[in-house]
Amino acid sequence: MAGSVLRMDIAFRNLIELGYSITDAFKMTSTNAAKEFKLNTGILKEGKDADLVVLDKDYKVCMTMVKGKIKFTNL
Repeated sequence: MAGSVLRMDIAFRNLIELGYSITDAFKMTSTNAAKEFKLNTGILKEGKDADLVVLDKDYKVCMTMVKGKIKFTNL
């Protein structure tokens, strides 16, 4: 994805369509990237930044939170 304009929600959906489990797709699009770039996010845990994305049943973005504050909602 480096240098790509592909949105992460579309990348996540593509992984699901390729047959990856939700858990594996989650790790590939959040946890692993956060570890690679030494970010304080990528997992829900005390002391981590509360950066979240809520997806609907079609894996489309419904809400985003950055450091615990809602930045976008379509709920």
